[in-house]
Amino acid sequence: MGVLEDFPELKHRITAEAYHRMGEAGVLAADARTELIEGEILDTAPIGSRHASSSQRLDRRVKVPLYARHGVPQVWVIDLENGLVHFHSRPDGGAYADICATERPGATPVAALPGVSIDLSGML
Repeated sequence: MGVLEDFPELKHRITAEAYHRMGEAGVLAADARTELIEGEILDTAPIGSRHASSSQRLDRRVKVPLYARHGVPQVWVIDLENGLVHFHSRPDGGAYADICATERPGATPVAALPGVSIDLSGML
């Protein structure tokens, strides 16, 4: 990272509302591939691009712990590079208590919707 990482107190974080207003006002291009994570705007890979390693790093190091901190009951990370689906469940603070992976995902229960499953077999 850059030198600015040493000065987090100088950063101005924005809200989701401000982020959406920026899009509506044209500050962010209509086709811009960005996302807001913890108040910072991040560029994302273009749709259809092979961005597996950079996306995996962001998903596993930033998004999954963020989701756990906010109590998201279940996260699935599709790892195209290694042909795996990683399942994270039972959030506990900033991590998930249960983590497993499979090369052959099938019908997967949705933790937030009892009785609902999604067939992930076509994801890889």
